[in-house]
Amino acid sequence: MSHAYKAFISYSHAVDSKLAAALHSALHRFAKPWYRLRAMRVFRDKTSMSANPALWPAIEHALGQSEWLLYFASPAATQSPWVQKEIEWWLTHRSVERLILCVTGGELGWDTTHGDFDWAMTTALPQSLRGAFHDEPLWVDLRQVKNASPLSLRNADFRAALLDIAAPLHGKPKDVLDSDDLREHRKLKSIGAMALALIAMLSYGLYRIDQISRERKDTVISHELAGKAYLNLPNNPELSALLALAGIARRQTGLAEVAFRHALARLAPAARTSNAATPPHNPAPALSMAFSPDGKSLAVAFADGHASLIANPLHGDAGARPLSTPEPITALAWSDEGTLFAGLSTGGLVRWDRGSEAAPAMSAIRLTAPASRIVASRDGNVVYAVSNAGTLTVFDWRTSSKEEHRVGANDTLTAFAVHRGGHVAATGNGAGLVSLWQLPGGEKLGEVSMEEAVTALDFNPRGRSVLSDELLVAGDRHGNLHVFDVATQVAGKRGDMPAIQLPTVAGGIAGITFTGNGKCIAVAGTSGELMLKEVNSWNTLTTVQGDDADGALALAVGGERFYASAGTGGDVRVLESMLCADKDDLCAMAASLPLRALAPEERRRFVAGQRESDTEEPLPPRCVALVNNVLGGQR
Repeated sequence: MSHAYKAFISYSHAVDSKLAAALHSALHRFAKPWYRLRAMRVFRDKTSMSANPALWPAIEHALGQSEWLLYFASPAATQSPWVQKEIEWWLTHRSVERLILCVTGGELGWDTTHGDFDWAMTTALPQSLRGAFHDEPLWVDLRQVKNASPLSLRNADFRAALLDIAAPLHGKPKDVLDSDDLREHRKLKSIGAMALALIAMLSYGLYRIDQISRERKDTVISHELAGKAYLNLPNNPELSALLALAGIARRQTGLAEVAFRHALARLAPAARTSNAATPPHNPAPALSMAFSPDGKSLAVAFADGHASLIANPLHGDAGARPLSTPEPITALAWSDEGTLFAGLSTGGLVRWDRGSEAAPAMSAIRLTAPASRIVASRDGNVVYAVSNAGTLTVFDWRTSSKEEHRVGANDTLTAFAVHRGGHVAATGNGAGLVSLWQLPGGEKLGEVSMEEAVTALDFNPRGRSVLSDELLVAGDRHGNLHVFDVATQVAGKRGDMPAIQLPTVAGGIAGITFTGNGKCIAVAGTSGELMLKEVNSWNTLTTVQGDDADGALALAVGGERFYASAGTGGDVRVLESMLCADKDDLCAMAASLPLRALAPEERRRFVAGQRESDTEEPLPPRCVALVNNVLGGQR
């Protein structure tokens, strides 16, 4: 027979209500599986029944649905008519084997001679139980526990008493039941921890969804403002700059930055130029040029064998001093650490550490053929050199060791570049063939034919572009700019080199070089012009015209501000422009123009609302100042 209740608690409301409530709650929770609401159902009447006889049918029904009777034995219980009726009902309809005596007051004694309670000393039981037991029954002494604090499982005495009661109700030994409770408690804690972790994950997920939604909204608005900036660029470049700045303020997207750069290119005054140097003797074209990492010094090697180091090249050649070497210099390169390297006409290599005035250090090992182009690693420990004959040499200055590879075919090598990681080199030749080589080893990773002679090559230095993370640009003698996606080859794998072709210079390209931040490339035309092109759009920011008769042979870029080109007549022209600088310098350039403030009507029309996301990196300081001045701080 199934029962609705595992036990019925019979007790005196006057003296045992608190203990009955505590035991009732503990039996519900003790050894409870984590997935169930309670361990068992226990009936306890919470209502005083001293004056309402009509309640008895409900009590009688509950007794009939109970498997066990827990009798809280005490003198007060023996005087309660309702407790007496509950005991009498149980004796009539159930067995005393399912009755557990819980002594909460008075005395209880067993007379083994007569097989019954010693009624002379027993004060906790009613007379209705006289002769009901043939053997001493299970009884639990709750007299010491009754006034314990707290009345919960945290109290060791209460827990021990509860085990005495719960063991027969569960049908398990006390030690097994105790272990079950501890195990279920650990499960509950573990599940609770998992639930908290899940709640935390869900909360974070909802938070991120909200943040992403806000970020996307800001991104969309930033792109919309950039689009409006482009629409206004032809007729109102100042408004275009303000809208692009508002786009950057809303969210620093690449599209808004590109629009801002193009608007400033329309507003900026002519770039500052200077003739930095001429050959010290007869006019001779420059063979090689290289800026120091900070752009403050320019090294130039001329075809007549002379070379100069020019300090402050924008101020003319007053700061020029000769680079004294035992042999003519054929190629120059700086490392990021500020060390200047030079290749000599007999295949030697020399270096000046950090622009020192001391004599150069010369390598003990000579190259097989004079270097026509050299590239230094960032730390200055390795030099990469190619000769016109097609030999690629990787020279380690620390160990004076070298590795040589044959990279040329029948045509003379005309262009050379090394990836910023130093493990891939690119070569170009007079037949228009661009090849990529793995270093070390010299394995060919890919090649493509441009059909026209290759005149210049360069890898993007930062690995950031809308086209690809890894770009190689090449120029040809007909003036086309070729942009290759070389991510596969940079990863050390053979593969195709997807490309786009951009007509750039009508007379041909003499040199191309990325700016230090990778945002622009400088293009020198064979007719003498110098262009700055933005990398994401490939549009021209500015063009400085040169002397058509003089032409151009070499190009060098110093950081993001300085550009130098050398003509066939030997003059070296230096240009300073902030158009390719990072955002902070762009904002400083805009503040120097200066831009007008955006009118209230224009704000309502173009820049409605405020930025919603708060996770983006902060605006550069000079951009914050500019936003405050011309946008009223509106973001």
